Amino acid sequence: MKELYRFRQFLTEGVIKENIDFPELEDEFEGAMDAMVVEPEVYLQDIINASPEEIVSDDYYEVMNAVEQGVYSKDEAVKLAKEWARKKLSTLDEGVIKENMYIDDEEFEMEMGRSKKDSLKKEMMMHVDQLMDGNIDMIDFMNVVEEIMLDVKLAAKDEELNKRLKQNG
Repeated sequence: MKELYRFRQFLTEGVIKENIDFPELEDEFEGAMDAMVVEPEVYLQDIINASPEEIVSDDYYEVMNAVEQGVYSKDEAVKLAKEWARKKLSTLDEGVIKENMYIDDEEFEMEMGRSKKDSLKKEMMMHVDQLMDGNIDMIDFMNVVEEIMLDVKLAAKDEELNKRLKQNG
């Protein structure tokens, strides 16, 4: 439980400060991805290459509305949009969004010299990076971590109980 507390502390102290928070553009991105209109890399590169006028237009309706409502100035919105897109694109380039949590033995062997612990740590850090980038909700992430820790403890207790039954049985 101490590890979970330290992990929570790490996340709340270090992670949140590094997020580029731009929910309007996150909404636009999620909508485009849900509609499967364009690949994520193309969408993000288009933002990076877009002129200020394009970013604050109905091409990015949520961003345009936020500027019109005074949430951001035009310059702030453009700067935030480009920083957000670069950060999101870098996570795509690292394969973070496309990775899944399962690692089988073949993948371990392909890691060429990496221990299973190192590979698992790398895999876990990809999900922490997703959290840091704002792609995973903090509360959801912590709930999953707590559930996993509970499952591990229950499995250990079951294993211990089965061991005792075999010894006494």
